[in-house]
Formats: sequence, structure tokens, C-alpha cells
Amino acid sequence: MKDKVLSFVREHGMLKAGDRVLCALSAGADSVAMTCLLCEIKNILKIEVSAAHFSHGLRPEEAEHEKQIAQNLCAELGIPFYHEYGDTISYCEANKKGTEEGARELRYDFLARTAKESGCNKIATAHNLNDNAETVLLNLLRGSGLRGLGGIPPVRDNIIRPVMCLSRAMIEEYVGSREVAVDKSNFTEDYTRNKLRLNVFPILPEINENALANIANAGMRIREENSFIEQAAADFLIKNHSVWNGDENILALDIKELKKQEKGFLKRIIQLGYEKIGGDMGKLSSVHLDAAADLVYNKFPPKYIMMPDGINAKLKNKKLLIYNREREDKI
Repeated sequence: MKDKVLSFVREHGMLKAGDRVLCALSAGADSVAMTCLLCEIKNILKIEVSAAHFSHGLRPEEAEHEKQIAQNLCAELGIPFYHEYGDTISYCEANKKGTEEGARELRYDFLARTAKESGCNKIATAHNLNDNAETVLLNLLRGSGLRGLGGIPPVRDNIIRPVMCLSRAMIEEYVGSREVAVDKSNFTEDYTRNKLRLNVFPILPEINENALANIANAGMRIREENSFIEQAAADFLIKNHSVWNGDENILALDIKELKKQEKGFLKRIIQLGYEKIGGDMGKLSSVHLDAAADLVYNKFPPKYIMMPDGINAKLKNKKLLIYNREREDKI
């Protein structure tokens, strides 16, 4: 197990000598295994390891026990331990967030702050092979584009996922009889991901014993190809965009050049333009992209289309303008 993780870490350039890694330690089996495995290879890689546990406030009856499991593990491993209490419900109400989204934002905020304060330059999260395969399939069911079908990246900025090469079964075998926290919500069908996890994934090995690895590998290939396409679209934007009347918040693209592009690539250009103006890529659907592309291709297109986050796309003076609706008076 140690050698498999070490090989995966090296393959993806996750760590180098001198790195200081903060493990996101929920006290569940995945994060316990990750923290233990990183401690097993820390001398080989010449890195330092510490761990942080965030109490979301969603299951107060279990919070102290989970904290104690995490704290005891760190004492056993001889690594620094950090902890913070959060109030997810109040945060979600104040910011109009769903519980899952709010909990995630609070957790990552805590990890980022703790990493900075403790001098850690890397944050390790315990996503595993099953998590990645679930994400690919879930995004496929939602009609995602290549970004979503690429699954969970092994490395994103300073966040690394060193046990994403291990299946949940492998992790449970590695953890063995160690005490770990069990989140009972994982066994209910209240969430779409849980429905996949409980009903679909158990039968996949009956179809193909390598199903999980195959789905994850397909995601990796898609992610590599998507990276190439995104770079090409970014290069197109750099070369062909201009600002409208000197306003950096209004992106202007030449219709003549856009019409030369294949529709799939055109939509990727629009997608990146939307993000450049400040839009959240996760909110942009295929319906929005199809409508924006039709502005370019159709002989009698509508005057403009509305996209999420208050952003419009409009044709004017042989340009496709992408802009925040607050700038309407500048057009």
C-alpha cells in the first residue's frame, strides 16, 4: 500500500523534499489511512506532516468523539494537530447555501488558514478511487462537459490527493481494526451520490472487475485532453479579444474569427470568456452555451442571451460582447 501511494505521489509530482503537508483529517477511514501512509513515506520524501480536524457542528453528538480519534492518531504518529469548531447551519442560513456546499466552504477555509498559519505549503485531502469514479459517473448523469467528466484532479493548486489511487476496499483493509469515525449519513439515500454509492457501485465489479479503475482512468484521459482544449481556447482569447470602449469588464470577440471555429471549440471559447468576466463556470449549462453559440452562427439570432451570475452575451458591430449586466449602459 505504501509503495502504491509513493508511486502515485511521484507520478503526479505532488510532493518534493522540504514540503510541509497539512492532512485534512476527518477521522474517517479514508483520512486516517492517508495520514498514516504519508507518515510512512515522509522520511523517504523528506517532507513534514501535520493534520487538521474541523468540527462542522452538524452532528454535535459525535463531534467530540471524532475529534478525539483524530487527536489520538496525531499523538500516536507524533505529528502536530489543529482543530476548529464551525457553525455550518448558521453560515448556510446567512449566505443562502446548501448544507453540503456550506460545509465544504467552511472546511476548505479552515484548511487554507491553518496551512498558512502553520507554514504548510500543501494540503492533502483523502479522496479515493471510488470518490473519483462516483464523481465522473455523477457528472455524466448530470450532462456535464469535459471538465466534469475529467473527475477529481490528483493535484489542484496546493491541494493534493495522495490516496486517490486506492479503492475504498483497499483503504478499509489497510485501516483494519483501527478506530475510525463513521458518518451515518453516508448510509442514507438522502444524497444523489449516496444512491450511486449504495445501489450502483456494488454491482459494477459484476460487469467488469476493473470498473472503478477504468472509470477513473477514462476521467484522467478526458482531463488531459480537456487541458489541451482549454489551453487552445485561452490562446484564442488572448489573440482575438479586445475590450469594448476601453472597459476591461466588457469582452469583445470578432464574429468573423468566431465563425471559423468548430461549434464545440466555439462554446469552449465562450465558456472561458464567461469565466474571465467573473462568471462561475459551475453554473453555466449546455443550454446557455448553445444559445451563445447560436448568436454567432444563426442568420437571425436573438439580440442577446442572459447567462448566470448577471452576465449577458450580445451581438453588436460584428462583435460578440460578453459582459456583466451592470455594464449595459456602457454598450
